[in-house]
Amino acid sequence: MLRAQVEQRLLREGGIGADNVGVEADRAVVRLPGSVATLLTRHRALGLADTVAGVRGVVSLISLNVIRPAPRDSHRSAALPMSL
Repeated sequence: MLRAQVEQRLLREGGIGADNVGVEADRAVVRLPGSVATLLTRHRALGLADTVAGVRGVVSLISLNVIRPAPRDSHRSAALPMSL
């Protein structure tokens, strides 16, 4: 029941669906596994879960989806001198 309440709060108030962040509840402690795109979304998920009645603790297992820049063109870097 606590799990369902947290899931509903995340979706309704935070727009955070179960495809991004899961909810596991053991007694009054909620664990949130998953991944999100921003620190703001992670923070919002933790805060919303903590406001559900009956929750005594929230454990974050939420990782960030970091978008890494594409590697530089190898032809460009090979043309640079080794020392200046």
